[in-house]
Amino acid sequence: MMALGRELMQHFDQTEQDCTCLHPTDSALQRQLARLAIKGEVTRVVDGLYARTVYWSSLRPDEQAFHLMRALQVVHPSWVFCHESAALVYGLPVSYHRMLPVKVSCGRRDSSGTRRGAYHHAVPIDDAEVVQGLRVTPLPRTLCDCIASASFADALAYADGAIRVTSLSVERLGDAVRALNPRPHHAERVLDVLTHADGRSESWAESAMRALVIERGFALPDLQVEFPRPLDPNRTFRADMVFTRRNGTRVITEIDGIEKYVNERMLGGRSTARTLADEQHREAQLTLLGMPIMRVSAEELRQPERVVRKLIAYDIPRRAA
Repeated sequence: MMALGRELMQHFDQTEQDCTCLHPTDSALQRQLARLAIKGEVTRVVDGLYARTVYWSSLRPDEQAFHLMRALQVVHPSWVFCHESAALVYGLPVSYHRMLPVKVSCGRRDSSGTRRGAYHHAVPIDDAEVVQGLRVTPLPRTLCDCIASASFADALAYADGAIRVTSLSVERLGDAVRALNPRPHHAERVLDVLTHADGRSESWAESAMRALVIERGFALPDLQVEFPRPLDPNRTFRADMVFTRRNGTRVITEIDGIEKYVNERMLGGRSTARTLADEQHREAQLTLLGMPIMRVSAEELRQPERVVRKLIAYDIPRRAA
């Protein structure tokens, strides 16, 4: 493999420090990067934007999306990110498979399609907000655009996240959506999803679990329930969900998403191994409360019949018709 030259190494060092992609303007550098991309040493992320392959492959999809958006914003300062890209910037939970390609608002009259490294949506460009240094559609517009075409699980995650990051009530978010005067069927869908929204859900997986419970007619759980720690009663553990069974006993339910083991913010300075060990010690103490513990993974939520069988096995009742 060709070794990266000193100048190119310096360029990549700087872009990686800035969490963005390299946009070469020098023709000789462009030719060098094109050769290195063929050999696999660098990755052509989109036309005109590059990253060191070993670095790019180490990034999670959300990190890749942010790197790409930061680079595209410099290349195209007038662009306004929309749909899932804007949702990601606002801090809403977005499924990994919906993070790329980056989404850009191109105005109501322009045609939709992929060009210049992003998918362009023919949606109106409202007054853009600047969030984390990126131009994005306002949150109500973003929420409406995302929910209109999303599955119920994704839609509920967006709605839960919007309440959580804004601290607005369902009613105020609904009023903001109505003020956009969206298409009637879009407004109806968004407002219906908002009736089920709860900002206490802290991840896509937790929202997706509630979406499945709602769609399949099971009794809703309590969220973020605190219990005194058996070995330290002055402190508490918080369970993601607690279901009540037919006989009145309760089931502690933990939703396992991979993010809490890889997201640096959620790790809080701990290693993944330390976090896994802490989770095992936590569950060992929870068993002392005398309640069964049901664990549901994000992977299982993408195969809903598996979760339905688990809910039935734990004797979770259906809601009254």
